Amino acid sequence: MERMRIYLILAGILAGALLIRVYQIDQPLIEGVSGGQIERATIARNFYRIGDFLTPQVDIMPQPHPLFCEFPLYTWTVAFLYRAAGGVYEWIGRFVSIIFFMGTALLFYAMVRRVFDEKVGGIALACFCFLPNSIMFSRSFSLDTMNLFFSIGMLYYFFLWCEERKWGYFLLSLLLGVLTYLTRIITIFMVVPMVYLAYTYWGRRFITRYQFWMYHILSLLPSVLWYRYAQLKMIEFYGETHMGISTYFDLSSYIAPLTYLNYASLKMLFEYVSGMTLTPVGFTLAMVGVLLEMQRSRERVFLFWLCGVVASFIIYANKIPALNYYLFLVPPASVYIAKSCVFFWKKGLQLHSYLRHTVVRVAVVMVMGVMIFGYGNSGYTIPSYTQHCLQVAEAVKRCTQPEDPVIWHGPTALLYYADRKGWKFIFTQEWIAREMEYWRKEVNRKADPIAYLEVLRAQGACYFVSMYTQEVYHHTPFSEYLLSNYRVVDEVEGRYVIVHLQSRES
Repeated sequence: MERMRIYLILAGILAGALLIRVYQIDQPLIEGVSGGQIERATIARNFYRIGDFLTPQVDIMPQPHPLFCEFPLYTWTVAFLYRAAGGVYEWIGRFVSIIFFMGTALLFYAMVRRVFDEKVGGIALACFCFLPNSIMFSRSFSLDTMNLFFSIGMLYYFFLWCEERKWGYFLLSLLLGVLTYLTRIITIFMVVPMVYLAYTYWGRRFITRYQFWMYHILSLLPSVLWYRYAQLKMIEFYGETHMGISTYFDLSSYIAPLTYLNYASLKMLFEYVSGMTLTPVGFTLAMVGVLLEMQRSRERVFLFWLCGVVASFIIYANKIPALNYYLFLVPPASVYIAKSCVFFWKKGLQLHSYLRHTVVRVAVVMVMGVMIFGYGNSGYTIPSYTQHCLQVAEAVKRCTQPEDPVIWHGPTALLYYADRKGWKFIFTQEWIAREMEYWRKEVNRKADPIAYLEVLRAQGACYFVSMYTQEVYHHTPFSEYLLSNYRVVDEVEGRYVIVHLQSRES
């Protein structure tokens, strides 16, 4: 009977996790976490249309415009499903992410239950499923949950191999390890908990075990070969330098230890972790859980996992990693939140007596629900800067031909939903100078918006489209030049303007 009760609770958690993620699954890719969704959606669409599965391409001019980054397993999967469905449906990309998340949840629960018990495992599973960051990025058009599935599976089966010495576990973990590093090389931090597991079961002798070295060499080798191939292809298309970048996939481009270890960056890191990722309550409970005494040495695997993620944030060559990278933090943090909850429950503190009352329990759940919704609703709501994107995209389709290149001034989603090729336009002098240097193959001292517009027009741009009209009209010399020399074909005040880049005389 007790076993059936546990299964029902787990089924309820997973069912709730699935329902909250499939809600509005067909919404456009313009919610608050858009980011890299559009890039991958474009690549998947071009795989489907062009059929060249060895060359990931985006719609930025000039064409073709290859973008070799991580191994495109996710976009391949979506493109093949597009073919099965007979068309491009963005919800398919979200659905793939959700399916991988559900598989990840099962692997995560299995590992936590094996290390701790079913109670810690169940609470950790609930935290993993319903923390804000988890909700937002596990339903997005991205490879985050695919990579998380591979990485947690790699660690789990490596753990089973260490315990039971079955070669089936070794090979399965190795396969998942290959896929982990191929889909996102930054997950190299998963080596940290794996080294600890090897040390726990073999002591210092693990350094001399050929299986350990064979495992890590074989799991990393395919990703090394892929990134070398990607590097050569980028050089083939763009030369040794492109837009001011002298090398592709150079370690120095990704790793810069302590470069951004300052107050402002650490403050932002803390805000992301204690807010959008774990919520203030979850963050506090996780910190308490980390400080609690461990019953078995193997429990520390989650601590080393946590430390590996945090270390990757510190050495990552950017001010603060993108919010989707904080999804890596959710699994180990969920374990410590669960451990903390069980501790307070078992110790029978004064709070325990209040929690016996159903009304109090319901109130606690409601408060946590409101807090999670407050942080996680950006995964469903459309921010103000993209809310008119679909309307503008339809206007671009009406006013232009499919083969007309455009200059777009707005979010990347505008180019995607307009289904056009084009150049991005930004008014910052640094951007303009870099772009003009590339197009003119020389340093142009007059790096201003008007000159940049004419450079792109000379490259074949037919239309200028802006969703940020206030910024356009704020740059008075540019707007006066644009409107006096070229023809406005469509405009809605405060929303968009579409200008045909032909002289008024013509």
